[in-house]
Amino acid sequence: MLKPLTLTVLLALSAGAKPAIFRGGDSQVTFPGNFTLCGKVASYLRPQANFFAIRWESSQRQGCELLVSLQRNMTRRGAQVSFVKNGGVEGLEIREELAPQNRNWSRFYLVGGRCYEFRVNATDQQAHPEIAAFFDSIQFRQKSALKLQQAMDTVSAGKPVLKYVYADPACIDNLKEIYNACLTYAADHRGSYPSSLSELSLSRSQLCCPKSGRSSYVFSNSAAGLVVYCKGQSHLSEGYPKDSPRISGRALLPINPRLAPRPAPAAPYTF
Repeated sequence: MLKPLTLTVLLALSAGAKPAIFRGGDSQVTFPGNFTLCGKVASYLRPQANFFAIRWESSQRQGCELLVSLQRNMTRRGAQVSFVKNGGVEGLEIREELAPQNRNWSRFYLVGGRCYEFRVNATDQQAHPEIAAFFDSIQFRQKSALKLQQAMDTVSAGKPVLKYVYADPACIDNLKEIYNACLTYAADHRGSYPSSLSELSLSRSQLCCPKSGRSSYVFSNSAAGLVVYCKGQSHLSEGYPKDSPRISGRALLPINPRLAPRPAPAAPYTF
C-alpha cells in the first residue's frame, strides 16, 4: 500500500502529467506521463492505473509457444482473449478481471526476434480514456510479416506446447508485491532502489515465503533489469531449480519443463 505522502505526490504528478513517448527495440508507445526506465521495462505508475512496456529476446517458436500457453490458460481462467492489430502488426490481447477493482489488460507482439508486452493494471472501476490511448499508440518500426494467430495455430497443432510450471500462487503474489514496491520506491527516490527489503512498505507476511516459512526473498538490479526471486530450494518439488521462482521485467520466468517432475495444476500468472 502506498504511503499517504507518496499517494499525494502521485496524484499531483498525474494531474499535471504530459504524454511521453517511449521507444524500445522496434516499438514505440505513448505513456500518459513521464515514465521510469529500468532495464527493458518502462513503467508509469499512478494510484489507480499502472502502465508498463516490456520486451525480451525470443525466437518466433519460443514466443509462439509461450503465447499459446497463455492463451489456453487465460481462456480457462475466464479472461477475454482475442487478436488485435496495431499498424498491421498482429498481437494477442488478454483482458482479465482479477477482482472487482483489479483489472489487467495486456497485449503481446512478436517482432524482430523479440517479444513485446504492453500492460495496464487498473485498481478501480472508473473509465480511463488514457488506457485506450496507450494501447492505440503502439507502433513498430519493423513491420512484422508474422501472422501471429496462424503461427500460434501451427505451433499448437504440432508438438505438445511446453507446460510451464508455476509455484505456489501465494509466493507469486508476494514476489509481485515486492517487485511493484521496488518500482514505486525507485520512482520516489530518483531511480535508486532500497538497500534492503525492510525499507519497503510491506507486511511481514508479504516478505515471508509461505512454502519455506522464512524470509527468503531477494532482489537485485543490474543492466538486465530488476529481478526478485525466492532464495533456496523450497520449490524444487514444483519443478523449479534453486533460487526460483523469479519475477523479472517480463513477469514470472518459466523453466524448462524437463526439470519438472509433473505439470503444476495452477494456471500461469500474467504479471
